[in-house]
Amino acid sequence: MVSLIVNIEAFDPDFEIIAASSYLIIVPRFLSAIMMHLNVEPDIRSGIKLMKYTVNNPHCFKGVRQEDGSMNYRNAIAPFLLGFFQTTVSIIVEIMLVVYLSSLGNLMAIIMRYVSMASIVKYDDMYAKSLFESKAKNAKGKTLHSYFDRGSEGNHISKSYLMKFLRFVQKCFRV
Repeated sequence: MVSLIVNIEAFDPDFEIIAASSYLIIVPRFLSAIMMHLNVEPDIRSGIKLMKYTVNNPHCFKGVRQEDGSMNYRNAIAPFLLGFFQTTVSIIVEIMLVVYLSSLGNLMAIIMRYVSMASIVKYDDMYAKSLFESKAKNAKGKTLHSYFDRGSEGNHISKSYLMKFLRFVQKCFRV
C-alpha cells in the first residue's frame, strides 16, 4: 500500500526532492524521519529475532526432526523467510517513507502525510489485534525457549550448509 502511494507520487511530473529553504521545513522533515524510524523499528527487530530463533532452534519446527532421528532443515526455511520478509519489507518501507517525506516542502503537507503514512505502516498491527480466536493470539507474550547450544557436542547445525547460509543472512541483517 505504501509502495503504491510512493510509486504514484514518484512518477508524478511535479515530484522532486528539493532542498529545504528554512528551518521551519528542516525540523519537521527530521522529526518525521526519526518518528517514522521509531514506528518501523519494532517490526525490523521482531523479524531479526524470528530469523535468529529459526537458525538457533530449527528442531522446534514441525517436520524438521525426522522419525529416524535425522534432521530435514528445509522445513525450517518457511519460518526463516517469514522473519526475512518482515525485516526486508520494513527496511524498504522506512527508506521509501523517509525519501517521500523529504520531498515535501510545505509544513502542513509534511505533518498530514506523516500521520497518514504512520497509520498505514501500523496496519499489520491493527489486523493482528482484530483476531478473535486464534492460536497465534494465544502465543502473545509467551517467550520462546532456546533448546539448542551451537557449541554443544550434538550440534547438527554445523554440518548443514543450508543452516550456515541462513545464519550468515541473519547475521548480515543484524549489522
